[in-house]
Amino acid sequence: MILIASRNKPFSYTAKSTPRRGVILKDYEQEIEDAYNGANEVSTAEIPLPSMSNEKEGLSMNESRNFVDRVVKSVLKDHSKMSHEDDIFNYGCDRYYLLQALEPCELMVSSVLYSLQATQIRNTIVRGLRQTIQPSKVNEISSNFVYQHPTVESMAKFVMDISRRTATVSSEDLESERRRRLQHYIHRYTQDWPIHRPGPCAFDPDAEVILLTGSTGGLGSQLLAQLVTMPTIKRIYAFNRRASKSSLERHIEAFTDRGNDLSLLNSQKIVYVEGDTSIRGLGIDAGLLKEVGNSCCF
Repeated sequence: MILIASRNKPFSYTAKSTPRRGVILKDYEQEIEDAYNGANEVSTAEIPLPSMSNEKEGLSMNESRNFVDRVVKSVLKDHSKMSHEDDIFNYGCDRYYLLQALEPCELMVSSVLYSLQATQIRNTIVRGLRQTIQPSKVNEISSNFVYQHPTVESMAKFVMDISRRTATVSSEDLESERRRRLQHYIHRYTQDWPIHRPGPCAFDPDAEVILLTGSTGGLGSQLLAQLVTMPTIKRIYAFNRRASKSSLERHIEAFTDRGNDLSLLNSQKIVYVEGDTSIRGLGIDAGLLKEVGNSCCF
C-alpha cells in the first residue's frame, strides 16, 4: 500500500535531508488509519457463494477448488495460462493500482495506491464462507492465508480444511513451508546461469584509488585514517556533503574527537570533495566527476 503525501502536509527532514520517520507517521496517522480501514472493506461481492453438497462434512475439495478458482480469476487480469498449481503472485497478484483518490482532481495531492488483490481474494473468500459455514470456523482463518497458500490448489485445500475444521497449521509448519518454497524458487531461477569469466584487472594493485563517502563521521574518519597509511593506496577522494564549515575543518574536528593523527589530513593522497549524492553528477565539476569515475577502484 502506498499513501501519496499531500502538498499541504510536506514531510519533515533532518539536517542530513533524511525523512524524520516518527514525525511523518504522526502527521499522517489518520490517513494511514483510513487507508487500512479501506483495505479491509475490499471484496468482490458478485462472486457466487460456495456450494456445499454436505453441510455436516463441509466443502469437498472440488467445491472448494471451484470457489477459490472463481475468486482468484475475478481479481487477476492475466490468468489465461495460469494453472491451479501456479503461484498467483507470478500472474500479477498485488500489482499496484489506484483504488481511492481523496482529491480526484489532483492525483498527487492526496491519494492511496493499493496492492490489494490478495486482500480482495481473502475478503471475498471469508465473506463467502461466513455465509456458508459457522462463524466460529471463519474466525480461525489467518489474515495472511493468501500469502501462505499462493496457489489455487493449496488455497482450496486450506479453505476445505477450514470448512471441515481440520486446519491446524502451526507456526513451525508455516516456517517449514516457507523454507521449502524459497528453496524451490532458488532452484527454479538459478538454473543454466552463464559462467562468469572475469577479464583482466584494469587497475594497478599497487596504486589503488578509493572513493570514500561520509569521511567526517565516526566510521568514515577511522577508515580515512587507516587508508592514508596504507602504501598501496595512491589517492583517496573524501566525499562529503556541503556545510557551513569547509571539508577540511570538519575532518579536523572528526579526527580530534577520535584521537587520530591530524597530520594525516595533510597527506597528498587525500582529495577533499564536496557534493550531493542525491543529484545527477553528484553536484561536482564534470571534469572531476570523470576523473573519479575513471580512476576509482573502490
